[in-house]
Amino acid sequence: MLMRAPIKVNRNRTQVVRQATVPAPVGGWDAESPLAAMPRDHAVQLDNWFPRPGYVEVRRGHRYHAWDLGDGTSPTETLMVWQGKASSKMFGAAGDSIYDVTTRGQAGSAAVGSLSDAYWQWVNFTNSGANYLYIVNGTDAPRHYNGTTWATPSITGITPADAIHVNVHKKRLWFTIKDTTQAAYLATDAIAGAATTFELGSNFDRGGYLMAMATWTRDGGAGADDLAVFISSRGQLAIYQGTDPASAVTWSLIGVFEIAAPIGRRCFQRWGNDLLVITVEGVYALSSILAVDT
Repeated sequence: MLMRAPIKVNRNRTQVVRQATVPAPVGGWDAESPLAAMPRDHAVQLDNWFPRPGYVEVRRGHRYHAWDLGDGTSPTETLMVWQGKASSKMFGAAGDSIYDVTTRGQAGSAAVGSLSDAYWQWVNFTNSGANYLYIVNGTDAPRHYNGTTWATPSITGITPADAIHVNVHKKRLWFTIKDTTQAAYLATDAIAGAATTFELGSNFDRGGYLMAMATWTRDGGAGADDLAVFISSRGQLAIYQGTDPASAVTWSLIGVFEIAAPIGRRCFQRWGNDLLVITVEGVYALSSILAVDT
C-alpha cells in the first residue's frame, strides 16, 4: 500500500513529496496496542474490511431474502430451521408472528400469530412420530412444527410459558425455567406430557438464575459421552453425566466450574467435539477453560 506524506515546500519553492510503503492490515483491528508501538500490519480502524493472508478484502454487499415480516418495521429476532428427512423449511419470527421464509420474496400471511415475543430458542427433535422444530421463549406457550402443522404441546408439571430455553440430551427434551434455578425434562422421546423439574440452585453459590443448557459430546476416558451442561447467569457451570436424572445410579454431578458471565440465552455453540460459550470476556471453548480458573 503506497501512501503520500504531507507535501512540504523548501526554500526554493519546489515541492518535496515523501512516499512510504505501508503493508496491508492483515493483522486485523488492534484495539489494545498503543499507537506508537502498534505493528505496521495492524489497523487502528477497520470498517468493512476482512484480513486475508497477504491482503484485505472489502466486505461484500447483501440482498434481501424475505421482507415485510409483521408490520414491516419490526425486526426479525429469530431465524429457525426445521430439518426433515427429505426437505427443510426456514421460519422467521418478527413482531407477534412467525412466518415461513423458506422461499425468497415478500413474506405472506403468518404461520403462527397472536404471540407476545419474537425471541425464541429452538431445537430439532426427532422421535418415532416425526421430525419436530421445537421452540420456546419464556412468555408464550411452547410450539412445535412437524413439517406440516404448528401445534401447542400439552405439558404438565410446570407452567409451559415459563420455559425459556430448550435443549436435547440423551433423547429427552429439557427446558430452562425462567427466573429460577430449575430445569425440567420430559420423558424419553416425548414432545408433551408430564415434565419433571430438576433443581440446580445448590450448585450456584454465586447466586443468579439458570441461563441455558447444552449437550457436550466428549471423550470421558471410556469412549464418547454426552454431558449435560447447565450455566447460570453468574457464569457457574454445573456438568452432569448420565441418562436418567431421577436415578442416582445413572445420573451424577461431574463438577461445578466458574467462568465469566454468559451473554444471553443463546450463549452455547457446538464446535466439533467441543462446546463454545459466549461470555462477557469473549468466546471460549469449554475444554480450554475448565482446567484453569479465570
